[in-house]
This record gives sequence, C-alpha cells and structure tokens, in this order.
Amino acid sequence: MTVVKTEVQSIALTVKHIALHRVRVPLKEPFRISNGSIDEKDSILIEITTDKGVTGWGEASPMTGSFYSNDTPEGAWRALREQLIPLALEEKRINAPRFFERLREVPGEAFAKAGLEGALWDAYARSLGAPLHELFGASSKPIPSGVAIGIYDTVDELIERVGRYVGEG
Repeated sequence: MTVVKTEVQSIALTVKHIALHRVRVPLKEPFRISNGSIDEKDSILIEITTDKGVTGWGEASPMTGSFYSNDTPEGAWRALREQLIPLALEEKRINAPRFFERLREVPGEAFAKAGLEGALWDAYARSLGAPLHELFGASSKPIPSGVAIGIYDTVDELIERVGRYVGEG
C-alpha cells in the first residue's frame, strides 16, 4: 500500500490510552564527554492505544543529568504526564498535522514531544497497515549509521577504539 500526502493530511485517530514505560539499558562500555560519564541509557517508551486496538510506540530519550541538553528523563516524564499526554487525550480525534502544531506551542521538552510524536506516527502507520517509511515518502533501504566516540584517557586508547569500530564496519 502506498500512502499519499493527502491521506496523511486526513488521518485522524482516537487515542484511548497512553502508557509510559521507563527503561534503563546498560551500555557496552561507559560513554564519557567533558561534563560526565554514563554507563546506561535511561529512556521513556511511550505506548499509545487507539479505539481500534492499534498500538503505536515512541521513545523519549534525553540523557541523564542534562548530559548534552537541558532535557532530562525526569523532566521528560513530568512533561509527558502533566502536559503532553493530557493534551493528546483531550482531543476527540487526533489529526497529525494539526496536533503536531499544538505540540509546538508547548515550550521546551523536545525529547518528550518527539517521543509522543513518534508513537502517534507509528499508530497512524499501523492503522493504515503501511510501513512508517511510506507515510514519509521514503524508501525501505537501509540507512548508514555512525557511532559516537567519547573521551578516552590517551590518544592511543582513542585510536584503538576508532580502529575497532572501523573494523566492525
């Protein structure tokens, strides 16, 4: 099924329930930058259930302790609970473009808003029985990705780590 832009503009969902799940995923090795080090990724999974039983998932994943932005997992959780989820649930039917404009009116909390938006897009795609990439007019080809390399104690350690990642592809 190919979804066209006009269909995306007219999609509306009735959201019955939104659940938040806090997860902590251990990293393979600590990640260190100038203002701190972490050894686990603290994320919030957002689960949206529609009136038709369709479930959509999103992730809000700011780093712990204002690692590289002012957003934190605690702040994202609070924003979702106190502002964003009530905003979504007060809508009778959520139309994607209009609702995302309303999200932009809420100051800050970019990670929380992105997670909720991701869950809604996932629910929209699943309700249409189409892959999410089709809603965006993208291909299903793999997308090359990189790796973030933190600070190491010595240049030799850094070179070794870069070499290992290059070797892994």
